[in-house]
Formats: sequence, C-alpha cells, structure tokens
Amino acid sequence: MIAVILAGGKGTRLGETGRYFPKPLIPIGAEPVINHLVDKISLLPGIEKIYILTRKVQIIDDNGSKNKLDFKTAYERWREVWYSNTQIPLEILYQEDLDPLPTLKKANGAIAALCQFERSLKKNHPSYDYVLVVAGDNFIEDDLTKMIALAKTREYSSAVINAYFDFRDKEKIRQKYGCLEVDGHNWVTSYEEKPEDPSIDQTKASTAVYLFPQHDFRRLNEYSKNYPYGMDAPGNFLKWLVKDIYPYDSRESEQLRDQGKGVKGYKLEGEWFDI
Repeated sequence: MIAVILAGGKGTRLGETGRYFPKPLIPIGAEPVINHLVDKISLLPGIEKIYILTRKVQIIDDNGSKNKLDFKTAYERWREVWYSNTQIPLEILYQEDLDPLPTLKKANGAIAALCQFERSLKKNHPSYDYVLVVAGDNFIEDDLTKMIALAKTREYSSAVINAYFDFRDKEKIRQKYGCLEVDGHNWVTSYEEKPEDPSIDQTKASTAVYLFPQHDFRRLNEYSKNYPYGMDAPGNFLKWLVKDIYPYDSRESEQLRDQGKGVKGYKLEGEWFDI
C-alpha cells in the first residue's frame, strides 16, 4: 500500500499565519499538523512508502499583490528537523518534477497533482494494491486501522473507501465541506461539494481521507480527459465516482456492490478537525 499526503495547500484563510507557512506545516501543539499524519500512517500495516506531494513554489494572492512562498525550502527543512533520523519510508515529491499531463496545458489543483502522481506510480510501483490519499490539513484522532481492515474484507476489498465525520448538524456542513450520504450498509449514495442548502440528512463531512484500490485510482487518467467537476478539490474526483461511475440507484452499480465494488463510507472514530 502506498500513501500520499496532499501538502500543497495555501493557508490563505488562516490569516497572518497562513501567509508565511504551507498549511500542513502550521503547528498543532508542539508539532506541525502533518507530523500527526505521517506518524499515524507509518504505523498502518502494509505501508510501503509515504509520499508528501507538494509544489516547489506557491503564489499567494494577498489583497491584489502576489507573493511567492518557497515551499521546497520549507519542506526540506521540515524533513531535516523532524524526519532526518527515522526509519519511516518518507519521500517528498514536487509537482513540477512529475511528468506533465498530456490532456492539460497547465495542471492546477489537488486532482491535477494526483493525476501526475498516478502516472509516476505506474513506473515506480507497478504492483501496488491500494493508495491511501490524505489531505495534509487533516487532524484526526482515529488511527485508521479499522479503515484499512475494512478494505481487507472480502465484502469491500474492491471498494473505494471515504472516511467521513458526522456532525449531526447540517448547518456545520453548509458551504464548508464536501458532503456524503450513506445507506444502512455505509455505501455512499450521494456526494455534494459544499452544499449551499443542505438537507436534514446532509450532516456527514467527507474528510479528504480516501483509500483507493488500484483499478479506481487509475481512473484519474480517465477523469483528467474532461474533468467534469474541476481539478481543484480532491472531493470532486470522488463526486465523479459516486455520480458517474457507481451511481447508487443503477442496476449495474447494485450488481457491482454485490462484488464489493463502489464507494464505501467509513465513519471516523474520535474527533476530526480541518485546520
């Protein structure tokens, strides 16, 4: 299993602090938030490699004036300080160093970066079985071991798994989070990105923690050809899987679910925060 932490985010909504730090390097307590993810993922069974996927330079548009943030220097220093003497199989990947997408002249956004990453996996890890994708601004208490174990069961071994946090309050979802709904077996029945007027059942936030089997992760190549829901938020790829590839009400998808294929929800235990 390969893990990739999306770490190219700009903390522009975090005020003064976000103007000087990559968002995943902002401290939570004594350590950067990304440390909690790296340490947690490194303990999961079957992890072959953890990739930090980011950019060398990010442009911050601050009140009309554009400032360049040196992400490469920030992440190299981060690795030197926190993970220079570790057995964790950690590697930083910069989007600028990956092969460009032939379908896009200029690749922007998290999904574009994942598409480039997927192409690199074919060369470097042709036999991987799963890819764990985690946004670098997540702070979660759940250790994710049950999520990984779910993928190892016969019933869900071929399913995409999306971790969610249930606020039990639709107002906490409104215009803030990707929102999913599930049936009695936790199969995802619908997905909507930041609903403006959520229904009473739209209380579950997609946490940008995904486990993809190889056959579905490789669908990124298909998605990138016309990217119907955009290339920015990673949840848009999930939306495509839910709405276009595995539509819940179709007879074909029902048959696929009997084979363990589709999009499965996993309810996080403990607290979750999107910084």
